[in-house]
Amino acid sequence: MSNTDNSMMVNLERMLRDLDEVNSFSTDFHGNADGITRRSFTDEDTKARSWLVRKLQDVGLEVSVDGFGNVRGLLPGEGKIVVTGSHLDTIPNGGPYDGILGVISALEAIRVIKERNLSVTHPIELVAFTDEEERFMSFLGSYAYTGDLDANLVKTLADSDGIPLQECMHKQGFDPDTATHTSKVDLDRIEAFVELHVEQGPLLEMKGIDIGVVDTVKGNYRYAITIAGKPDHAGFPMEGRSDAFLALHGLLTRILALARVYERSGLLYTVGDVKVFPGLENVVPGKAYCSIDLRVKDGNILTELDRNITSFIEEMMRDGQFTVHTEMILKLDPVPMDERICKAIETSAAEAGITHMRMSSGAGHDAQVLAGHVPTAMIFVPSKDGKSHRPDEYTAPEDIRKGAEVLLRTLFNLAR
Repeated sequence: MSNTDNSMMVNLERMLRDLDEVNSFSTDFHGNADGITRRSFTDEDTKARSWLVRKLQDVGLEVSVDGFGNVRGLLPGEGKIVVTGSHLDTIPNGGPYDGILGVISALEAIRVIKERNLSVTHPIELVAFTDEEERFMSFLGSYAYTGDLDANLVKTLADSDGIPLQECMHKQGFDPDTATHTSKVDLDRIEAFVELHVEQGPLLEMKGIDIGVVDTVKGNYRYAITIAGKPDHAGFPMEGRSDAFLALHGLLTRILALARVYERSGLLYTVGDVKVFPGLENVVPGKAYCSIDLRVKDGNILTELDRNITSFIEEMMRDGQFTVHTEMILKLDPVPMDERICKAIETSAAEAGITHMRMSSGAGHDAQVLAGHVPTAMIFVPSKDGKSHRPDEYTAPEDIRKGAEVLLRTLFNLAR
C-alpha cells in the first residue's frame, strides 16, 4: 500500500458529523453547561449508546450490548479477533474528543473496510467501554470485559453524590446481579487490541509529530492523607497549637522535594484536592486532607516514593501531636504495551507517510486493562496546547484524519 492508496482514506466529513451528533448527548452539570457532560448510566449515556448501536447496525455489523453497557460491533471473519475502540463517557464539563474520538475512528475504520471490500481474514470488533471516567469506578467496563471485576464490589459502588451503581443500572435497564457474568469475554479469542486516543498532553504538538505510538502507560499511585490535630480559636498562642494544616504543609513539602528528584525520569506529581476543617477563617484547622497523585513509567520509582511517604508519616506520628490516616486509593503499576502491535502501528504510519514517535501515556486508559491480557498498543493524536478534560479540548481535523487512517491501516494489517 502506498500513501496515495485511496482505499485507505477515511471520510473526515462523516467523522466530524458523527462527533457532532454524539456530543449533542450532553447535560448541564450542576447548572454549568460548558463542555460535554455524559456520565455513565445517565440518560445522555443511554442516548449515546443507542446512537452507536444504530450506526453499527447501519454498517451491517453483529451488534450486542453487554450487562454493563459495553457496546460491541463485530465484522465477522476467521481466526482471532482484532479489537479496537475506547469509551463514550466523559468527566463533568469535559471535552468533545476524549474517548469518543477513539470510538468514532474505530467506527470509521471498520466502515471503510466494509464499504470498500478490503480483504481481511480475521474478525474485527469495535468496543465502546462503560465508565472509563470513574463515575463509579475507573475502567468499570473494561474490567468487566476482561473478567477482572469482582461481582461483590459492584454492590458497594456509588458515585460522588452517593448514588449507588446498582440503582443507576436498574434505571437504565441493566441487571447488576447478572452483569458481571454476562460481560466477560473469551480473551483467548482476541488477537490484538488497538485504542486511538487524544494525547492529553503537549508533546506531539511541540515536536511537530503527527501521531504517538504508546509503548507504556505510566504507573499511578494515588493517596488520600488526613491529618488530625486539634481545633483552636485563631487567638490561641502559636505555642501549644496542633495545627493540622501546617502539619500537612510540612509533610507535602518533604514529599514534593523528594518527587522533584525524579522529574527527569518523567515523574508527574499532583496535589489535586486539599481541604481543611472546620474551614473557618478564625479557627485553627483541627483536621486537614489532601490527595497526592504520582505517575511515572518506572515502577521502581513509585516503590521508592511509597516507602518514603510511609516513613515520613511514621516520623510525624512519633511525638503523638498528630494522628495521620493514609489510604492508597489507587495503585496501578506501569503497563508496557506489546512490541509487535507498536511496530504494526509504526509500519502503518510509514505506509501513509505520517510521522510518528514512541511515547508513554501519563493518563490511564482502557488499553492498560486490556494489555494485562492481550497484545495491546495505542495511537495518540495531538491535543491543541495539551488541553484535555476541559471544554476547550481540541484536536484539529487534519490530525483526526491522520490518526484514523493509521488506525485503519493498522487494523487492516493485523486482520488480513
